[in-house]
This record gives sequence, C-alpha cells and structure tokens, in this order.
Amino acid sequence: MSIEFNELKKRKDTLRSNRSAWDPRFQELRELIHPHASDFNRKAAKGQLRTEQIFEGTAPYACELFASGLGAFGTPKSDRWFTLSVQDYDLKRDRNAQKYMEYITDRIMHEYALPSVGFYDSTHECYLELGSIGTTVMNQEFNYNKGHIQFKCVPLSNVWIDEDSDGRVDTVFREVSWTKRQIIQHFDKEADQLPKKIAEGKDESKVWTITQAVYPRADRDASKLTATNKKYASIWFCEEAHDSTSDGILRNHGYDEFPFHVPRWSKKSGEVYGRSPGWTCLPDIRLINTMEKTQIRSAQKQADPPLLVPSDGFMLPIRTSPSSLNFFEPGLANNEMIKPLETRGRYDIGEDKMSQKRDHIMRCFYADWIQRQKKKERQSAFEVQDDREEMLNLMGPNMSRIENEFYSPTLFRTYTLLRDNGQLLPPPPSLAGRELKIIYTSPSVKAQQARKGIANRRWLAEELIPMAQVDPKVLDILDTDAYIMEAAEHGSVSRSIIKDIKDVQAKREADAQQQQMQQMAETAQPASEALKNVAQAKEMGLGI
Repeated sequence: MSIEFNELKKRKDTLRSNRSAWDPRFQELRELIHPHASDFNRKAAKGQLRTEQIFEGTAPYACELFASGLGAFGTPKSDRWFTLSVQDYDLKRDRNAQKYMEYITDRIMHEYALPSVGFYDSTHECYLELGSIGTTVMNQEFNYNKGHIQFKCVPLSNVWIDEDSDGRVDTVFREVSWTKRQIIQHFDKEADQLPKKIAEGKDESKVWTITQAVYPRADRDASKLTATNKKYASIWFCEEAHDSTSDGILRNHGYDEFPFHVPRWSKKSGEVYGRSPGWTCLPDIRLINTMEKTQIRSAQKQADPPLLVPSDGFMLPIRTSPSSLNFFEPGLANNEMIKPLETRGRYDIGEDKMSQKRDHIMRCFYADWIQRQKKKERQSAFEVQDDREEMLNLMGPNMSRIENEFYSPTLFRTYTLLRDNGQLLPPPPSLAGRELKIIYTSPSVKAQQARKGIANRRWLAEELIPMAQVDPKVLDILDTDAYIMEAAEHGSVSRSIIKDIKDVQAKREADAQQQQMQQMAETAQPASEALKNVAQAKEMGLGI
C-alpha cells in the first residue's frame, strides 16, 4: 500500500468512527421528521416505504414549513437578498463603484435563478436537513461543459467532517456510489488512468464506492500554481480498486477555496455536528407518535371490536362483513349469541395532551413567525412591522451562524468562480485592489436591522412634523439628504436611480448661482427703469 492511501483510509475511518455516536440519533430524526433523507445506520432498498415510523404528521409538516420559511426569509428567489459594498466610506458614495457592485449582485442573482444551476432546489434540501438533523452540506463547482456554476446538496449520511482551530469546517470526506459508466463520465480525460479493477471490470452494473477527500494541504509549495499545490487538496480514491497494481487513487488535484459549505443550525462547544429544531422537541415527537399509534388501535377496536362467541352452536368461520350470514343451532339463549367485547376505552381521551404537543412542535420549528396569524383588530403599519420584527429577531443567533457558515462562503466562492472563468466585467479603477464585503438584505436581516429605520420614521411622523406645525423653525435640525440616503439604504433601493452626491451638489450650486443672478437682475431692473426715464425727460427738455 502507498503511504498516501494508508493515510487517507485511516483519516476516513477516524472521521467515520467519530460520527458513529451520532448516527443512531440522526437515523431517528430522519425517520420521524425527514423520512425522505438518506439512511445513516441502515440501507433501505430502492422504492421501499420510508414513513413506516410516522403515525402523526406534525413534525414532517413543521420541518417542511421551516425549510420554506428559511427560503422565503433568507434566500428569496423573487427578491434581492444580499448586496455588495466596500469598507471605504468615500467609495460607498462613488457612483461608478456603486453601480459595479450592484451589477455584481444582479449577475450573481441571475446565475442563481438559472434552473440548471440548482441553487434554490439545493438550498431547500439543505434547509430540510437543517430543520431535521441540524447539519447540512452544499457542494459548489463550476460546470465547464455547461459554462455555469453547479450546486448540489450532499446527503449528510455520506459525509464525514472535521473543523479547524477556529471551529470552521475545513475537512470533508464524502462517498458516492457510481457504476463504471458514471465513473468514466465524471473523470472524462483521466478515464484512461483508472485503476485496473475498474477499467477492466466486465460487470457494467456493479456499483463502486468512491470517496472524495477535501482538506487543507499542509505540504504544498505556494509558489507553484499546479493542481497539487493548491490550498485545499482534493483526492478521489476507491478502496475496492486498491491492489498490488494500483494505489486506488483516481484523481489528485485541489481547490483555492473550500468547495463545500457546511452550515450547522446550532452547535454545542466541542462538538462538530450541529443540532436542529427537531432535537429540541424530539421527546414530544416520540410521545405524540406513540399516542397517535395507541389512539389508532383504540379507534379500530371501537369500530371493529373483538367478538365473544360461544364455544359451540355456531358454524365457523364467523363472518363480520356487511350482509353476511352466520348459522347457529336452534335453541340457543340470547346470552349465548355472538356479542362484541366492550373494552370501554376512550380513544379521544388524550386529544388535549396531543394538541399541546403539536403546538409545542410547531413552535420549535418557528411556525408562529413563518405563518403569522392576522389579528382581528386593526393595526397600524408600525404595529404590524413591530410584530414581524419581533418574531424574526428570534432567529437572530441562528441566522447569524447560517450567514457565516453558509451564505458568505457560498457568495464569495460564486464571485471567485465567475471572475476566474471570465463571467464578470472588470471593475472600475476606483475598486482595483479593494476588498468587497457582503451586506444581507433578506427579510430576516431587514427585520433585525429595521429598528433604526423605524425609529427615524417614528421620530419624523410622531415628533418632528407635529412640532413643526407649532414652530416651523424646528425643521432646520433635519438633514433631509442624510435621511433620504439612510431610507434608501434600509429599503435596498437600486443605486441606478440615485444621483451621485457630487452631481447633486454641482446642480444645487448651479441652481443657486442662477437664482442669485436672477435676483440681481430683478434688483437692478427698477434702477435701470429710473435711469431710462431720466434720459427720456432730458431729451424732452423737461430740465430734470
């Protein structure tokens, strides 16, 4: 065996062993909340029923609602949920810089909206795993055959991860199951270098387990720009194909940025894998499933109870279907007839308790802010905004983690892939060498950042304007330009419709100069008329 293969296999086995303590819990969460996810500690046959453990559907429905809510409030397809900016304050007001950053934003949004890119489909799958399991994995690559970026949600059951010293996931080992045809399609130009077992395999339907290992490359030479000297190593290997003639390595290359994005919904210190909203209410999910199963059995007994039948006098078998006939010997007493066995059980006795559990499960998945209940009494716009803001602010800590571990790495890698593959226009000179930053403008972020804008509007509507009716001089304190610019920023108004501040100042100076000249002309007009009258009088000999 080669040393490299030994190290890869040992690292994979270690990561697999580290996750083995989590697998039973992940499997239970999969079975009770997200039945269509992949299995962790058992493999279901294709086409097998995957909802056999679910007797009550509140948890799966709440998870679907949670995923839809994250999509609507975090990455809405119909709304711009992020924009780009720079640290330099002066550049924020530079029109060319603003228009270019807006162009980059729209270009990325256009890329994500392409159906073949799979961004929104993949993020929805990731949101489902975040809600049910608590950890999800997204892969982002550039598809050179199609000329665009490609997103894929990788099943967590096939992935093992590790963190760096800062708690960021920087290592991913993932398995894929491919036939020989699929392996040749994926490795394309390197297909003639495949291990002998795969290349000469006669069984085209055989499924091979291939592992991709992506991790920081510690022994690289940064001065060399080769694939094997990039920041992150990416090695594909097949344990089944390893033998004396091959080390089992299918490809050895690398990445400049980490190609996997691994958000965790919440995480305990010292743990690598995250916890989901489903973890919080898992006892209630178990209980409500058990209670529902019991109630179903109780209702079945009430609708189709067991029968008490005398040991003799009847011709068997007993028929219980409609219009059936059961024959018995004449002379049997009434107390010897067939009678239902009365259990005196009440299948509805636990309904109140189940209703409480359903409400708690829905709250754990934040259904109360996703499906905001409309109040019967009339509400002002400020009150409606306050209610929505208060509910979305509850997501603040979790959304902050999602932004840092999911949205930011995804957007930066998208920008880099588009730039490096000639998909973007060059930046203006003012942005050369500048570092861009991401500003999130999704509904959830707007709710968290809306207090300043709401406070400004309330102060203007409820304090300044009413006071101006008493004393108009108080309006002198208002900087209307600053107010309008802040309102535009909070409202994510397109920069293309806002003039550059220098152009505005130049226009105001020109208008002021023109107005001054007009005033001077109006002031000089009476004197000019008087001189004209004097001259006319002298000509007429009036002696004036």
